[in-house]
Amino acid sequence: MGGGKHAFVRIPTSVSLILLFLLAVLLPSVILSMLALRAADRETLHVEGRLESALMSEVNMTASRIVDLMRVIEEELVGEASEIPANPSLFSRWSGG
Repeated sequence: MGGGKHAFVRIPTSVSLILLFLLAVLLPSVILSMLALRAADRETLHVEGRLESALMSEVNMTASRIVDLMRVIEEELVGEASEIPANPSLFSRWSGG
């Protein structure tokens, strides 16, 4: 390599086409795939949050209904228990006698 000429290394065409393919096709595909996975994770969190909220409202409604029913039962028991001293036959009927 004499004479002051610079030697340039020429990349073969097939290697440059492979690099072009990697940069033009695969790199954007990988980036878009990563963005899609991130969006899917966020959507999963959003759906889980909505489901949790819906289930909690169902649980709260059910608990409220149970409390209401327990109050009704308590009132009925108090009413029945208050009648026992006045009418002892109610107690003997209840105890199976």
